Amino acid sequence: MKKIFFAILAIFFLTNISNAQSLVNFGLDKTITLPKMNDYQRILGSDSDALYTLRINEKDELYLDLINANSLVKESETQLVMPIMNGINSKFVAMYYLDSKLVLLTEIMNNTSKEKTLYIQQVDYRNGQITGEPKAIGKLTGPNTTVGFKVQLTPNKQNIFVSYNRNFQTYNDEPFFFKVYDPNLKEIYNKTVKLPMTGKAFEIDQVEIGNSGNVYMLARISPDARTAQRMKTVICDYKLLVFNATNGNITPYDLKGKKLQLFDAIIGVDENENVDVFGFMVRKGKDTYEAIYHQKLDKKTGKFRMGDAKKSDYIFTKKDLPEFRASRLSKNMKEIYNYKLLGVTYLENGGAAVIAEHQNYWKDSIKDPQTKKVTYSDYYKFNDILIAYCDPANNMEWMTRIPKSQYSYNDLGMYSSVAFTSVGEKIILFYNDNSSNLKSLQSNNTDGSKYKELSSPSRSGISVVVSVFSDGKFTGSQLFNKNDSYRIMPEFVKEFNYRTYMLAQDGKKVKFVQYTGR
Repeated sequence: MKKIFFAILAIFFLTNISNAQSLVNFGLDKTITLPKMNDYQRILGSDSDALYTLRINEKDELYLDLINANSLVKESETQLVMPIMNGINSKFVAMYYLDSKLVLLTEIMNNTSKEKTLYIQQVDYRNGQITGEPKAIGKLTGPNTTVGFKVQLTPNKQNIFVSYNRNFQTYNDEPFFFKVYDPNLKEIYNKTVKLPMTGKAFEIDQVEIGNSGNVYMLARISPDARTAQRMKTVICDYKLLVFNATNGNITPYDLKGKKLQLFDAIIGVDENENVDVFGFMVRKGKDTYEAIYHQKLDKKTGKFRMGDAKKSDYIFTKKDLPEFRASRLSKNMKEIYNYKLLGVTYLENGGAAVIAEHQNYWKDSIKDPQTKKVTYSDYYKFNDILIAYCDPANNMEWMTRIPKSQYSYNDLGMYSSVAFTSVGEKIILFYNDNSSNLKSLQSNNTDGSKYKELSSPSRSGISVVVSVFSDGKFTGSQLFNKNDSYRIMPEFVKEFNYRTYMLAQDGKKVKFVQYTGR
């Protein structure tokens, strides 16, 4: 009896360990097999019943696929009929599932009248047909048609924010347009503003709207032609522009380092609409990174918060600096400092973190000596992840480098890069990796010389989830089952209604997955 009892107990124990280690829900674990030349384009949104997705076929036709939110099995598909207006085919811009409604945004370029128009409309998911008349919500004419419309969700994920502006080289009070629409296509916000930037040549790198209606813009200002010619490395100035929706005023803030120069920047807006500005810093005339810049704008005071003066920025240590020239980052030496600032995320304790990734892209060509035909190939390299953290007291406490080396060609880098979110006081990362690196991730090993490259991620490797804690330590786990050949595409990791969904793919076999690990 004792043997039977302990055997049952052991089975129960192992079963519970297995369940405890399960990080994802595969639903009914049924595979969707995509027809040839078909690919999913977007996850549009979800409710308690379904995931709403967009797929494209070999004829470039769009299909709306409904995925059961619980079983994660495909339930239906219907073709999305793109609108034609005045005999002109519309171009897809964006699509969202909001408040039980599918909202489609398209644009029409009329070359005869030199007009580009942005339209918004609802779509009936059952038949893919437009509901009612498309509504024009933005227009650009003449040379302004080279500028695009920017569309994104508001922070509360309930409305659609549209921004656009007229073209300029040197700014001469050209208007910027900010609009918000609800899922019923009702315009609930419409502002036309002129920026305090007259005479400057600049780009707006980032536009964010708060739930209050205030708009936050990051401006990158180019040096004049003479100054640029004298620069070994061209360095731009940055300004944060804050539009107050209540009084219509715009307040500019200079973003400058004390001893080092700001080389690149990104902004994040927290739920109280305090603004965090992060960026890389270099010495004058150099492109070698020396520090991470940070400033926090307090919404209530309209001023930058002060913390410990010695921790206002994160200055790279002697241990940090050599890793910027590690061999895994040097396949393309011209872009060894090409780190892309991916985003800013917030922890439950009020701390803010910036995420960056080393990226390279290049082309080459091969000429057939007999036919003289030239074949071009695109190469993609997605490497180390950098995370820098500012605590609630506004002190830059640490930077963590997570070594990574993803290499592929002619695949648009679909299985490379990283997706991230925050849960409590953890930053969660999702990406594909070489299976040999799993032990290093599990043991918080940042020695990149031990990490192996993941080549052609669409055909090899494992999917991992990495938790980074508020002290900078991290640990990683395999995301799927040990022998699972499915890989994630980070672009398809989306959070809806406090659930994180992702698309896992193995060739033409596809599964939709819900991440349950916390």
